[in-house]
Amino acid sequence: MEFHLDNPFQFSGECSEQIIIASLFSAEDLHVAAVSVPHALTLRRDTVSLIRQLTETPGGVDHYVAYLAVNYLDRFISKHEILSFLPWSPAFLSATCLSIAAKMLDFRFSVAKFQEMRPIDFDPANVDRMEFVLVEALDWRLRSITAFAFLGYFIRFIQSYPIEFLRDIRDRASRKLIRAQYEMEPVGFKASVMAAAALLSATVEVSPATFAVFESALRSCKFLNREKMRACFEMMKCVKLEGSDLASPSSAMGVQRSYTPVVVQEFRGENKETVGCSSDGNDS
Repeated sequence: MEFHLDNPFQFSGECSEQIIIASLFSAEDLHVAAVSVPHALTLRRDTVSLIRQLTETPGGVDHYVAYLAVNYLDRFISKHEILSFLPWSPAFLSATCLSIAAKMLDFRFSVAKFQEMRPIDFDPANVDRMEFVLVEALDWRLRSITAFAFLGYFIRFIQSYPIEFLRDIRDRASRKLIRAQYEMEPVGFKASVMAAAALLSATVEVSPATFAVFESALRSCKFLNREKMRACFEMMKCVKLEGSDLASPSSAMGVQRSYTPVVVQEFRGENKETVGCSSDGNDS
């Protein structure tokens, strides 16, 4: 079954928006990551740095593959007590997370080529085994609920504005989310809170006069925690875009993919469950 960051459960056109949004909000708690242990934070920084470098390397990885890979990394690390790690651990983890993310998003990724770009010696077969460990740790929830799943919903809170303006806000928020993942440590914000904060931050930069209207509209959303939205917004304001950031992130969101994730297919026999999607966020 196809996977898109903006439609993680692959709802059909027959589902009402109320059902889709309610399902996302009810399941997003299962996808929250928070990392605070010093060794875990160091491991994360080193691993994220490697993943980010590959988005800037010719023949490297797509920004959305990197985004999903870091999401898997954060969720994995948040479930483990990491007291120490080996020098090669960041490269090993980055290869594993990128491999799974690439399979989910139908992107060509080669562990062997990764090793050529980052000459660190480890057996690619061990990456396959680590994939299984990581997927198990994530409770098979590979259809991550990320902030991208909520952007379209929240932008409608100011849908009376010109479509070009709304598109600019959403595109800028998308770019900020990608960059924020590299610069902000995971502190437990829900995906919906991150989405709302990114949109507000983008609005301040594009049209400060619109900010108060948009914030007031978002505060009326019964699913959002207002205090956390504001706290996340203050952090998101510190995320500054540069010319090297992705030029048009929203264009990649609509790419249609006819692909069943290989990583799920390979593990299906051991998991003994049917791959699909459900409202609790499981890929079963």
